[in-house]
Amino acid sequence: MQDKFGVIVCSDYLKENEKDIAIRAFAEFYHEITPKHQKRSLLIWNCRKMEERDVILKKMKIMDVPEKNIVFMVEQNKSRYMDMAKVCVHPSMNHFGAVIPEVLSYGVPVITLSNFTATDYINQSCGIILEAESDVKMITEFTYYLDMLYFDDEVLKVLERGAFDQYESKFGWGLKEFRKRNY
Repeated sequence: MQDKFGVIVCSDYLKENEKDIAIRAFAEFYHEITPKHQKRSLLIWNCRKMEERDVILKKMKIMDVPEKNIVFMVEQNKSRYMDMAKVCVHPSMNHFGAVIPEVLSYGVPVITLSNFTATDYINQSCGIILEAESDVKMITEFTYYLDMLYFDDEVLKVLERGAFDQYESKFGWGLKEFRKRNY
């Protein structure tokens, strides 16, 4: 059986309209692939607020995405969820904070929007930077790249390697050697 194609969204760092862009992009991606591939797709939603979980489930139900294709990440099992993640969708115009470095540390490429710090964290070796335009255009772009990464395993593997290398070069402080010895 093939691995899950997990799309992680770190919602604690997104505004409401940015969360909606992430939800709609995943839903469109989900509906563009066949039922066989839908079984592999998984939305990994990282949020701390229980009430947000209910809102997300309601929105996904309206968009006809089954609950079994959505998981909510809990801090205690973070590494398990991050291992399922293949890409991070982060449609934010704000400063990234610690979110992007943490995602990169797991070798997860990032699809994000161009903002004043995007190129400090992301380059073409570890992710995709989109121009902020209308919500509809951004949803279409996020969906396009999710689809591309789902079906082009070679590109995904290059970005995964690049994500880990980007983390090591910018934020790693020698963690690569630590992980080699301890994992």
